[in-house]
Amino acid sequence: MFRFLLAALATPSFALPIFLPNPGGEINGGTDRMLVTDPSIIGWEGTGQVINDRTDFGNGGWRLSFEDSGEIRQLSSHPIETGASYSLRFDAAIFAGASPNGEFIPNLTLVGPGIRNGDFNDDTSPTDGRNYEQTPFWYDLENVSQTNQATRFNPANTSLDGTRNAVLSASSARRFAIDTGHVLTAGEIFQVTYQWRDAFNWNAASNRVRIILFTTDDDTISGNETDIQSIDSNLSTIPTTYETQSSIFAPVPASSSGRRLFASFQAINGGGGFARLENFTLQRGQSTGAPVDRSFTAELFVKENDAIQTVASRTYNFKSPSLGSWSHYHLAVLPGALDAHAGKPLGIRFRGTPTPQLNFQSIDNIRLDFWRANAPSGNFLVNWNTTPNQVWPGPGFWGNRLHDWQVRDGRINCILGNRDRRTLHKTNTTLRGNGQDFTLSVRTGIHAGQSSKGARSGFILGAGPSLDWRGSLLVHDGLGRDFGVFLGIQGDGSAVIEDMTSGGANLLAAGEPQATLSNNTRLDLTAIYLSETGTYQLTLDAFDLNNTFRSRATAEIPSDQILGSLALLSHKGANDARFWFDDFSGSGNALNPEPNRHLAILGTMYTLNRGTLKLTAQLPPLDLTDSPKLILEIRKEGIWKTIATAPVDTTDNLSSYNASFRVLDWDDTRD
Repeated sequence: MFRFLLAALATPSFALPIFLPNPGGEINGGTDRMLVTDPSIIGWEGTGQVINDRTDFGNGGWRLSFEDSGEIRQLSSHPIETGASYSLRFDAAIFAGASPNGEFIPNLTLVGPGIRNGDFNDDTSPTDGRNYEQTPFWYDLENVSQTNQATRFNPANTSLDGTRNAVLSASSARRFAIDTGHVLTAGEIFQVTYQWRDAFNWNAASNRVRIILFTTDDDTISGNETDIQSIDSNLSTIPTTYETQSSIFAPVPASSSGRRLFASFQAINGGGGFARLENFTLQRGQSTGAPVDRSFTAELFVKENDAIQTVASRTYNFKSPSLGSWSHYHLAVLPGALDAHAGKPLGIRFRGTPTPQLNFQSIDNIRLDFWRANAPSGNFLVNWNTTPNQVWPGPGFWGNRLHDWQVRDGRINCILGNRDRRTLHKTNTTLRGNGQDFTLSVRTGIHAGQSSKGARSGFILGAGPSLDWRGSLLVHDGLGRDFGVFLGIQGDGSAVIEDMTSGGANLLAAGEPQATLSNNTRLDLTAIYLSETGTYQLTLDAFDLNNTFRSRATAEIPSDQILGSLALLSHKGANDARFWFDDFSGSGNALNPEPNRHLAILGTMYTLNRGTLKLTAQLPPLDLTDSPKLILEIRKEGIWKTIATAPVDTTDNLSSYNASFRVLDWDDTRD
């Protein structure tokens, strides 16, 4: 057994996962729609079943499903600990059954065939491929120049009726948007209907079409966007065949009343594939019949005399009414809330809300964690005052990309100005899902380039929540599912909070714009957990160099949206702005230290031959003028013992940033 020492690598993570056998139903007898009572499905009880139809959240083919009147449950072996806090995370989606919004009778068509070019035939050019500039009424929100391809009528087999249709790209390179000309009134209900089909290289297992209704801050299509609601299509079920999709949106909230209505559609979930869309129709109308209650409940329980006793519970409305459209959910249990049941095994249960309809819903990616009462503080304070000028930001950080960041003059600077959304992830701090409060603070300003309204600098919360922690560190650049929530300043000096979890930047809140952007802004984030609603109240304040208050943004988000990687973000805007950061700090019982995740050593390789161990450690790009030697230790009889040291390679001053150890007389008969 051997290890490297640059820090206390033996210190464990303080988030303690509770073992749940078969958390997504993947362990089973291999038969689709098998009841969870089957002996081959370990861990689960209840009236649900496991289903394999390529529509789980992405960790395999299987998902756990139950009816409105049914339930699934699992009793863990974990005894509840006094003073502990708990976090239950999972993904859920609607499958068979009624729409939550009832039936729809239209009374006004805003977009459709012959109305605002809903069928894309207002362009009568004989040329096949046409761009957005040549497509009346439609605008590409992803490309200011409007030069991306928008419509085609060839190949003939991709046309519904021999006329033009919209070309969707799953690479997120284009997003169709339209100004409906309609001024919203609170309570209005809209329905969208369209025909669409898969085309070249479309991933039928994950790609969908997303429709968004939104407003902007200045009632122009290119203004700062606030989404009213987004609805995803079902998956394509018949290859190369047009299918009709119809979705009813929830009533317009009072906050959108008086604003101009815009609509958009795009392909989501990545890849390089294409799809075609025809006859986009957006109508206002009335919903008839009683809405169907599509909700479910997640619970923690113990057993008293073999009877289930619920000890924590929350009921959730589905975030999306579309079939198979997965979303994250979270149940937080505060420290000490389960003390009355200390010592009893803790269980989890999911159950539906009984309705007259035969509705089904599914659960996947279930994760249960806890933190002991004496969990150490995750408070931190980082500055770069004593860090030498180098590319590597230091232990506990990962930059995207590594060479896009540089420590210079006591600050960490984003130095690349021609790419979007450069991120610097704090690898050794995570956010506990324990329903506790926290604060973050950082100073920031422009390192190079010029400010524009589209520029951004600030925090990212909840990046890549369903990924392994190393995968979540790669979140940067193009927007996509689970990019996170941004909290910071934009180029006009106003504080903003934007939801970037669904493929776009949805403005949740914005403060007053400033005359100028202060080149030394302090950002203070306060996050207060609201236990009644399971949400966080987020308040971001911006102060200038003299600590004079400049701007504030406040928003409330579900607690699941803070869970994931924590990062700083520099976004260039139109004028290639690059931001610096300093005095980065955090405090509060929601912050969790992750001392093993310093990434001072990126990887190792070794060979063992005839008693000689040769081992190479790969390091990040350190400052070569003052790089310490690496230490190789082994653990023997409970004690760590140094057996070798090695310098960082500086051959010809063109370092490969590695160190090589050679240890003779290695005992290869023992692990």
